Amino acid sequence: MQGKWEPSRTYYGPSEAAPFYPVVEYKGSSYVCTDPEGTMAKPPGKGWVLFAAKGTPGAASSGGGAAIVTDATLGFEAAAMAVRLDFIDESTFYRGEAVPGTAESAAGWRIKLVTFGADGDVTEQWAGGTAAYDKVWADRLTLIYV
Repeated sequence: MQGKWEPSRTYYGPSEAAPFYPVVEYKGSSYVCTDPEGTMAKPPGKGWVLFAAKGTPGAASSGGGAAIVTDATLGFEAAAMAVRLDFIDESTFYRGEAVPGTAESAAGWRIKLVTFGADGDVTEQWAGGTAAYDKVWADRLTLIYV
């Protein structure tokens, strides 16, 4: 529909704590909002990145399409992280993430307890109830998970 720019899709960042970016359609093209201030202005403009350009029906490709939107274009990239997995049994494991080089005996980890239920449900609980990088991987078995 011409002139429509209400959010129609949501693009989520690479991690649980990442922000989300609404994808909207305007005059046949789709745009991603990368700046909260851009949500008050219609695309294209400040705070909007072209996601998919409207094509012309029946026109041959000129090879000059729009740039591809990537995580880097949107302003975020998945950072390289050190990851540890400790499988306790078939339905339970701990997952830790930290900046590469962080010792397992040093604070700087975020640790998650993941449990698979008999019904297939997955439960994820953070050590200390937060995803903060302030835990010690070596202490994972004695931490409180919320």
